[in-house]
Amino acid sequence: MLSSDGNLVVLDDTRNLIVWSTNASIPASAMNHTTGLLADSGNLVLSFGEDTFWQSFDHPSDTMLPDMKLSLNKKTGQRRRLTSWAALDDPQPGNFTFGIDPQVPLQGFIWKETLPYCRSAVYVGKDTRTEYPDIGGSALFLSYDFDADEVYVVISVSDSSVKFRMWMSAPGQLKQLLWQDSSKTWSELGRKLSIHTQT
Repeated sequence: MLSSDGNLVVLDDTRNLIVWSTNASIPASAMNHTTGLLADSGNLVLSFGEDTFWQSFDHPSDTMLPDMKLSLNKKTGQRRRLTSWAALDDPQPGNFTFGIDPQVPLQGFIWKETLPYCRSAVYVGKDTRTEYPDIGGSALFLSYDFDADEVYVVISVSDSSVKFRMWMSAPGQLKQLLWQDSSKTWSELGRKLSIHTQT
C-alpha cells in the first residue's frame, strides 16, 4: 500500500507494523500523489508524473530480468548485484552474490560471503553481443560498458514476450532460465552466457 509519506509499504496488520518500505525521499508536494506500478518488464516503480523515486530494478534480489542492470559506480562505490536466497524456501540473504568487483571492474564475480568464488571472462570497452541467436523465435543480447564511471552489464531480448531470467541459486550457481509455456516450467539453457562465471 501507499503510506502517508508517499512510499510503498508492506504492513503486518496483526501488529500494525511496517515491515518493509521503499524508504525513498519524496518531496512534500508529491507525498499524496505517488503511484506504484508493476510494469510488464517486472520492474516495480514508485513515481509521480515524470519523476521516479524508487524502482525495484535498482535493488536486485536473486534474479536478473531483461533490461535490469548489474552495475558498479566507480566514483561512489554503489553496486547493483544479485544475492542468493539462504535456501529455495528461505528468501533471507544467502551466502552468494554476483556482480562487478570494485577491484577488478572488467569482470563479473561470484563471491561466497566475502571471498571470490569464481569469475567471468574479461570485458573491455563497450559492446553488444548476440548471445543466443534463436530462443523461442527471439534473440538474447548481452550489452556492457566498462569505460564509463558507472560500469554495467545488461541483458535484453528482441521479443518481450520471451520470458528469460538469470538466477543466483542458493548453492552459488548462476543459471540462465527460459519459461516454457507448454510445460509451465523454467528450463535451464544448455549454453552459458559469456558473462557466466568460471571457477
